[in-house]
Amino acid sequence: MRAKTTLAQRLPADMEKKIVEFHRFVLRAQRRHDYQLGHTSDMDETPMRFELPATRTLEFMGNRTVPILSCGGDKQSFTVVLAVKGNG
Repeated sequence: MRAKTTLAQRLPADMEKKIVEFHRFVLRAQRRHDYQLGHTSDMDETPMRFELPATRTLEFMGNRTVPILSCGGDKQSFTVVLAVKGNG
């Protein structure tokens, strides 16, 4: 048995231009307001599930049901946050 392992997305054609524009915007704001690098942060967050039950398993042929054990946390989630300051 095989199952999908990754899902790829295409990046926008103008992504590099948008990154450069945003970088210039941040530098202008930093100069205009005299921000220190330590006062500038970048943060991203993503939801994660407490449990990711398998979608496939091995089972004997002919069985009418195929149980997959779960602790019931497949609908509950938490948020993972990654943040970095401008000065490292």
